Amino acid sequence: MSNDLVKSKAYRVRVITTIKNKWPQAPTKITELEQFLRDKNIEVDAIGTSEADVQAWIKTLEDCR
Repeated sequence: MSNDLVKSKAYRVRVITTIKNKWPQAPTKITELEQFLRDKNIEVDAIGTSEADVQAWIKTLEDCR
């Protein structure tokens, strides 16, 4: 996962909250979360750091079935 995700607490909390809303069983530790998303075929390295990147990634996540 992007180093920026690890560095930015507000960003990390926002992404984790979105993931937990979609999958309540998702882990909250970054390393476990990376594997959880990869297991669901979500490209975690594609998460950018700008507001537009976050919104696009969240939309992609929400669109995943």
